[in-house]
Amino acid sequence: MHTIAAAAASLSLLLTACGGDEPQDLREETPLRVRVQSVQRATVSAEATVVGTTEPFARTTVAARLMGPIVAADFDEGQRVVKGQMLVQLESRVLKAQRAQAQAGLSEARSARAMAEKTAVRTRNLFAEEAVSQQTLDRAETDFTRSTAAEKAARQMLRQAETQLNYGAVKAPMDGYVVRKFAQVGDMAAPGVPLFMIEQLDPLKVEVALPESESARVSVGDLVQVEIEALALRVEGRVDALVQAAETRSRSFRAKIVIANADGRIGSGMFARAFFPGPMRDALLLPSASLVQKGQLRGVYVVANGRAHLRWLRLGKVYGQKIEVFSGIDEGDQVIISPPIDLREGRQVEVHSNG
Repeated sequence: MHTIAAAAASLSLLLTACGGDEPQDLREETPLRVRVQSVQRATVSAEATVVGTTEPFARTTVAARLMGPIVAADFDEGQRVVKGQMLVQLESRVLKAQRAQAQAGLSEARSARAMAEKTAVRTRNLFAEEAVSQQTLDRAETDFTRSTAAEKAARQMLRQAETQLNYGAVKAPMDGYVVRKFAQVGDMAAPGVPLFMIEQLDPLKVEVALPESESARVSVGDLVQVEIEALALRVEGRVDALVQAAETRSRSFRAKIVIANADGRIGSGMFARAFFPGPMRDALLLPSASLVQKGQLRGVYVVANGRAHLRWLRLGKVYGQKIEVFSGIDEGDQVIISPPIDLREGRQVEVHSNG
């Protein structure tokens, strides 16, 4: 009996020293100061998400107009170019010689026309004085007419020679990026044979397939959000065109959205998502800054009775700094914003601010 009583007394002292049923580390820890915010309901737009692909706003393939050896092609694929920038130069010695010949022909024609004009004026005066015959006057007028036509033809030949010479210097027809280069120094250019391809990437177009149910709610000029997943980038775009002909198999309509791309980060052919606003609906929202993640799970710490409790959530769409939650939490719950790294389930907390 004495042994049992002593054991009972020892157990009683041990429990007293340990604080009863409460673990010592929770009873003696200093509460963490935290900031909380209430989970609230709000009216949001039921967005329709569609996928698409980025496309250049414009694309052009530039070909040679003349035949001749390429003597310069000092550019590379991926290079940004501006309208009027010379990219390919063809051998121009023959073209320059043709221009010089045309200039000489024009000079000679001008002189001939000037001489014929003086003769015609003098002959008119003599005819008025009855010093020359009608036949002589007619011959002078005919020579002046022919010389005027010859000068016009010579001027046209010079213009043509200068045009041909200009064709030897192939320039960028617009601002953009070189996406294909076909020309190499030493190659023989020929009419119609491509030299390079340029794409205009600022702005860009995003082509998406709108479901039949959504197409009626979209109009040209509507503003939409566009996400480029590979760049973790979200930008605003404008609906530029709607193709009012459904794809037979998918029953979808094509929409083209224009987005800015001043820094050139977005390339053509990239995967994109477009978010079209839909009808308004009620949603339960919590601050994105309250989320914690462990593997594939995401949750929040809720404050209840002075302690933090971790709740795993099923989440929906993001709305700015808020995110929709479908289950795991209730309206009015106090969630901890930017949870401290040493926060854990059951830890004592002290709320020092809201919002």
